Amino acid sequence: MPEHRYDFMELPALPPSMPSRGTVAGRLFGGAILKVLGWKVSGAFPDIPKFLMVAAPHTSNWDAIIGLAAVLRLNLDIHFYVKDKAFRLPLGWIIRKLGGIAVNRDAAHGLVGEAISAFDERDTFVLGITPEGTRKRMDRWKTGFHHIGRGANVPVVLVALDFGRKTIGPIATVDLTDDVNHDLAVIAGHFEGIQGRNPELFTQPV
Repeated sequence: MPEHRYDFMELPALPPSMPSRGTVAGRLFGGAILKVLGWKVSGAFPDIPKFLMVAAPHTSNWDAIIGLAAVLRLNLDIHFYVKDKAFRLPLGWIIRKLGGIAVNRDAAHGLVGEAISAFDERDTFVLGITPEGTRKRMDRWKTGFHHIGRGANVPVVLVALDFGRKTIGPIATVDLTDDVNHDLAVIAGHFEGIQGRNPELFTQPV
């Protein structure tokens, strides 16, 4: 066996309760992208059928490339909101195939209710969100994800894109409470030491 072969299949399968989809070709393609970029998937997802995946830091366009490669690599069935104009691009069909849901940013205030309904209507559902909402530095995270999690009564799985270690994967599962400031402080503790591609743009949860 050649020494430079890619060990695409070394990761364990997703937990049985967690929704999955994809093909061997997609898994290989996602693994190849991560390998070329020098990244690895780390950590293990919880064995639960529905949760809100909160990914951070979000400080560059590379985050999406690495994140989608990891989704393909794991055969993860995930959905995420994307600006509707992205679907007008030639690759819009790929975004939809990977789980993208078109959203009009002008109507973003209705996303919380729409997301809660999506959880309520399905037995298995994973929704990915970048709570910073933008690559620009802000004072703190937007709290829409917290309203979704509480409204749908689902836990939050924190996923870190750590450019310092070049690893991406789940780092903690958090059960939300009615105290949003407390929950954000707990989440901030889990992201301590995680480095974005542009650290100066990393918005802290609180």
